[in-house]
Order: sequence, then structure tokens, then C-alpha cells
Amino acid sequence: MKKLVTEAKAESLANSSHATGAQNIPKPGSANMDQARKTAEAFGLKNAANQITNDYLNEDAILDLLNRKKDILDQLKLPNVKKRQRAIVDIKKIIQQKISKVNSSTARDLFEPISLLMRQLLTDDAVEVYLESLNLLKYVVGSLAPHLSSLDLHLMMGSFIGLIVNQTGKDNMRIRVASDKVIVFFARHNSIGSYIVAKEVLKNIERINR
Repeated sequence: MKKLVTEAKAESLANSSHATGAQNIPKPGSANMDQARKTAEAFGLKNAANQITNDYLNEDAILDLLNRKKDILDQLKLPNVKKRQRAIVDIKKIIQQKISKVNSSTARDLFEPISLLMRQLLTDDAVEVYLESLNLLKYVVGSLAPHLSSLDLHLMMGSFIGLIVNQTGKDNMRIRVASDKVIVFFARHNSIGSYIVAKEVLKNIERINR
């Protein structure tokens, strides 16, 4: 019933937007059309500039996490799958050193750059790189979770589970099985629990099915 109501509301909004949009579409060659084009171009340039800035800031934060070892970060950008996979192994060694001395304060400091890094790694199309990234994710989350607040745990799960749920729909059986196992690992972790994981999984399944 709730689904039917939601769909009805969505259809109503879509029809309303369509009707409004049809009235406001500028005619070709008109002053409004020229202004719309200029606005779109400016918006595109602004977005591009913002993306460049965000990419730089993200990379700089990740470099700090990796002790400024840019060669490892550069390896992640190479087309060679084995080199990208090897880079993840090297990253895990660096993170292991940092996490070995972790406490509540340092865990919070590591949370953001690790989240940025893992979101990049989990979008890799290569099967072997993705599976290696999952191994790293299990280690990172399992080690940091006991030292993070409930809010940080929710944020962390929200960052990763959406990406993993997307992978469970892939045709590759190794990816699907490995993704399922990581989600089960999170649910069984004493510091995370099934409630947080189930909430994030359901939220992302609903998003995919819209």
C-alpha cells in the first residue's frame, strides 16, 4: 500500500513538473534561449572547477594517509590490473601500521581519508582489484569500528554499503559472493551489528529499485 501511494505521488509530481516545464521552455533563437545557454555553460565550467578542486583535496588527504607516498597513489591509476592490486597490498601495510596504535581520537582522524580512499577503490571495474579492495575494507572497518562513535559507524556504513550493494547485482559470481560475505561480516561484527547494516542495505535496495 505504501508503495502504491509513493508511486502515485511520484507520478503526480512528474506530471506537474512536465506541465510546468512545457510552459517554461524557451523558444530557439529567443533571448531566453541565449540566456539559458550561457547559464548552462557557466554552470558546467563552475562544476568542472569544483570537481578539479575536490579531486585535488581528496588526493591530498589520501596522500597524508599514505605517508605522502605518491608512487602508490599513482599505481592505482595505472591500466595494469596487477599493479593496481599490488598497490592495494602496499596500502594495507601502511594502514596496518597506523591502526596498530589507534584509539578513539586517531580512529576519527583516520576515518575520513580512509573513507575517501575506499570509495575510490570499490568502484574499480577489475574483478581482482575489487576483491582485494574488499579484503582491505574488511580489515579497516573491523579495526576501526570498536573505536568509533555510533554516528561515525552509521556514516561509515553508509559510505560503503551502497557501493557493495551495487556490486551484488553484477553477473560475476565471485563479485556477488564476496560482496555478500562482506555485508554478513559487518552484520556479525560486535561493534556494528545487524541493525545498522540491514538499515543501510534496505535503503540502497530501495534506491536501486526506484
